[in-house]
Amino acid sequence: MRKTEKIWYHLLNYERNEELLGRIAHIPYLDLAIIFSIKEEEEGPRRMITQEEAKDLERLEELAAVNTPRSCPACFHPLDDVIRGLEAEMGIMLHREPSRLPMYLLTNAQKFLGASVILYPGLLHRLGSQLEEDFYILPSSVHECILVPESAGCGREELREMVRSVNDTQVPPQEILSYQVYYYSVREDCIYSQD
Repeated sequence: MRKTEKIWYHLLNYERNEELLGRIAHIPYLDLAIIFSIKEEEEGPRRMITQEEAKDLERLEELAAVNTPRSCPACFHPLDDVIRGLEAEMGIMLHREPSRLPMYLLTNAQKFLGASVILYPGLLHRLGSQLEEDFYILPSSVHECILVPESAGCGREELREMVRSVNDTQVPPQEILSYQVYYYSVREDCIYSQD
């Protein structure tokens, strides 16, 4: 595998990682940062690409936009199905009511640093076409996002409170992606911040 095929991207919260971002190659995106990593040895770990190494951020983004979806395909499932699957896998029942909202989990096949799938070329547009409507994106951690169709009738403040509550009680601080709620317009093929 050529070195250029080993360049991937993922997302971090910009404000929470300003010190790190002073050293590594990144592109601002909403209130986030797209960062780049490379796997130099087949069995070795991935490492972040530094600013000194990054001569062309646009080229890095182009390579990562091809490599990341190929290496880490997106997974999209109703959240209730995901929870039922976890219950079966772990042999437990969580005794909870099914969600009153239609919610979908969006991550990658590895379920690791999977929030970056929102960057995959054409993916959000395909999902919007599948749902047949615009949707909200709740950044539940660096590993995944939750999609809520606009027709669910949730107010932005209710969704913002949901994100805030999950971040403050369920997500380790280093894995918090954002406290924002995003909105995806199928017609405009664009993500907007809701704050």
